[in-house]
Amino acid sequence: MEKPNAWKKYTPEQIEQVYALAEKYRCYLDHGKTERECVAETIEMAKAEGYRDLAELIEAGETV
Repeated sequence: MEKPNAWKKYTPEQIEQVYALAEKYRCYLDHGKTERECVAETIEMAKAEGYRDLAELIEAGETV
């Protein structure tokens, strides 16, 4: 019994997206060798996307 291969269902564009995601993930792992570095990297990524630190908002008296 042969199991289906998901790679055969992807379009060339989807394959490019998979490889692009894998490259981003490799870079993330390169910058985050430890749990602490991963957390710091994740926080920076979130801030780059516009997320704000809840503690900073509370301290500034701002609402969410």
